[in-house]
Amino acid sequence: MAKGTTRKPSKSNQVRNKSHRVSKDTQQALHVMRELQWRAQQQRQKQFETVGAGIRETRVLNDRLMEWVRTEVTDLDDQIAAINKQFATTVDKARAIRVTPAYYDIGPQDVDPNPAAPARDGVFWWASTDWHTERGINALFLTDGLHFFNGISYDDDPTSYASVGAVAHFELQAARRPPSNSGRYASSPIVQLFGKIEGFTGYWHWLWAADDKWCKCWLHLKQTAIQMVPHDFGIPRLHAVEQPVVLASREQVITLLEEENESRFKDAFLAGFTPMPPIEFGLLDPNLSVWVQLEIRFDIQLEGWSQIYFSPENNSMGSVVLQHPQWSIQAL
Repeated sequence: MAKGTTRKPSKSNQVRNKSHRVSKDTQQALHVMRELQWRAQQQRQKQFETVGAGIRETRVLNDRLMEWVRTEVTDLDDQIAAINKQFATTVDKARAIRVTPAYYDIGPQDVDPNPAAPARDGVFWWASTDWHTERGINALFLTDGLHFFNGISYDDDPTSYASVGAVAHFELQAARRPPSNSGRYASSPIVQLFGKIEGFTGYWHWLWAADDKWCKCWLHLKQTAIQMVPHDFGIPRLHAVEQPVVLASREQVITLLEEENESRFKDAFLAGFTPMPPIEFGLLDPNLSVWVQLEIRFDIQLEGWSQIYFSPENNSMGSVVLQHPQWSIQAL
């Protein structure tokens, strides 16, 4: 595969809660939803890479323009217009990359305002966790959580992209959901993230080593509430399985590393207690379970001489650890 191109993740890994039974149709619907989400993420990354390539081409053209200036070229306006036109074409190509919707979203205006029947604990029970890794970063599910370890060493000009992370699914059945006078609910889970991520950018000098050295990492946190709609519910079907319909979704992005030409090692320490973005939602059908999907993802950019590591060695010792405890719904 050519350098700088989009890479697919390694084979998806999953662990399930053997004490929590989930129908085959629901398992298949969750799987299809994750596949569509990954495809959409890859398409967005392709947009970034297309624009990045255009920026590099524009830098080359600008260097040529400066050379023309030094040689007293008289048609500068035409040359500048040509550069701008070429970059605009690159941006148009990026916009033309169609991002496939990951699921059918009814939006907040379509929720059912009727409260659910009285219930008991209101706890979202953990059902499964699946994760993806790539570019040498690995993961292992142990008794204390999901461990991410090893890292990526890079030394090339095209920006290199990577993404590792996990998605956990939790279910609250209708019979266990507390009543709500307004018909609406709130969900405010937390996850635990332990460890540190080490970044490095190599030697940079404005004259002798002026190529960019980047090491950047963002933590993406996303909570999505879903109901699995039967085939005969009356909304458009996207798949030959139960239809996952989004009740609410919210995302937060936290910058962990943003090193540019710093010529140093830099550690990003994870705080442990990490609130997920809270959401509020109504019910499409009070007789159906509410599923919550928690996505925790590390998006990485490397350029030039750079490194990023989730553990000192290629094993789970000293690694980044993810835990996702259960929590209770809140009636509004």
